[in-house]
Amino acid sequence: MDSETKIAEIEKKRADRKAALKAARTEQLAADLEALNALEEEHGDGSIARLDVDGFKKGLATFVALRAPSADEYKRFCDMVTRAKDTAKRLDAQNLLAESCWVYPREADKKKEMLAAYPGLLLSIGTRAQKLADAAEAAEGKD
Repeated sequence: MDSETKIAEIEKKRADRKAALKAARTEQLAADLEALNALEEEHGDGSIARLDVDGFKKGLATFVALRAPSADEYKRFCDMVTRAKDTAKRLDAQNLLAESCWVYPREADKKKEMLAAYPGLLLSIGTRAQKLADAAEAAEGKD
C-alpha cells in the first residue's frame, strides 16, 4: 500500500469516528437541554446557570447545571470562608457550596463520573454559584 492510500484510509477512519462522536454529542445535548428547560421552569430562568464542559465524552452530559444558592447556603459558605485558617478550608467551603447547588446531572453516579472526567468541575461550579448569589443579592437590593 502506498503512502497516499494509507493516508486516505486513516483520514476516512478519523472522519467516521468524528461523525459518530458528533452524532452522539448531538443526541446527548438534546437530552441535556430538555433537562435544563425543566430546571428553568422549576427554579426560574435567572436562578439556573449552565456550564459547558470541554470535549465530549460518551455517556456524560455536555454541560452541568446549577441553581443559585439559598440565603442559608450562601451564609454557611461565607461563614466557613471567614473562619478558614488556610486555603484547604476555603476550598472545602467552595466545594460544599458547589455540591449544594449542582442540580444536573442529578444522579450521584453521573456526578462522580463527571468529576472523574473533569477534576476542576467543583471549583467552576462553586465560583459560578457565588456569582449567582451575588447577582441575586444585587437584584434583591434594587427592588
